[in-house]
Amino acid sequence: RDSVRASSLSLSLFPFLLLTFLSLPFSFPDIVFSFRTTYVSKSGQVIFNARLICIHYMTTWFIIDLVAALPFDLLYAFKVSVDSRKSTLESHWD
Repeated sequence: RDSVRASSLSLSLFPFLLLTFLSLPFSFPDIVFSFRTTYVSKSGQVIFNARLICIHYMTTWFIIDLVAALPFDLLYAFKVSVDSRKSTLESHWD
């Protein structure tokens, strides 16, 4: 009975895992390119300075992009939990 439940669970997670693996190659390069993409300042000037671009990205969209790129479904699929007493990594397929 447990094997049937595990099999059905793994089939229900398959589309999410597939989507994660297909999107990862696009998510992280997008973050890297964003560190080099110019932006328009409040005064209307296009900013080309790499240091200013980096600071602007880190203070605006970086956290949102990073959280969006993290594979939370993989963490769920492998039941990653962190406890102050122990750290476990279990698979839903066990």
